[in-house]
Amino acid sequence: MFEFFDSIINLIQVIVKFVGAFVEKFIYMFTLIGSGAVAVVQVYVFLPDIVKAVAAAIVAYAVIVNLLNRGG
Repeated sequence: MFEFFDSIINLIQVIVKFVGAFVEKFIYMFTLIGSGAVAVVQVYVFLPDIVKAVAAAIVAYAVIVNLLNRGG
């Protein structure tokens, strides 16, 4: 009888650990997106003017393609 309750408790622990890890990785993903955006802006500031236009076009194209294709 106690084995049944142990298995139920283990199942609940697995679910709670999964949800906790999912939330942790989700927050980590947004911090990586933020640091990537900061890196792009920092590189963009130091580029020459003629290269800035090309770089802005490439970044804009990449964003549009990812939004239209939903990242795939």
